[in-house]
Amino acid sequence: MSEVIIGILLVLLFIIGVVLGAFIYFLPTYIAAKKDHSNFVVILIINLLFGWTLLAWLVCIVWACIDTSHNETNNTNSNKYEDLEKLQNLKENGVISESEFEIEKQKLLR
Repeated sequence: MSEVIIGILLVLLFIIGVVLGAFIYFLPTYIAAKKDHSNFVVILIINLLFGWTLLAWLVCIVWACIDTSHNETNNTNSNKYEDLEKLQNLKENGVISESEFEIEKQKLLR
């Protein structure tokens, strides 16, 4: 009976090890997905094909952790005011209502 229990425990440990190993292996891809990284697909492909090498895995995890929002923030701020102006023009021309204007304005200001 104890041999059966040991066998079951070994199978469970194997399954836990495979799941944990897969999570660690794809950790760079997970980080890139959570951060909505602009190079998510490239990180995924490199991680999938070459992640087994320690160097490629390290490159992927560093790349995934690099914050790419700084470049996008500057463009977003300058476009935000242009978009607000366009919304104002749409409201003044009767294309959108006051409530639609307020909803869209709140989305832009987030």
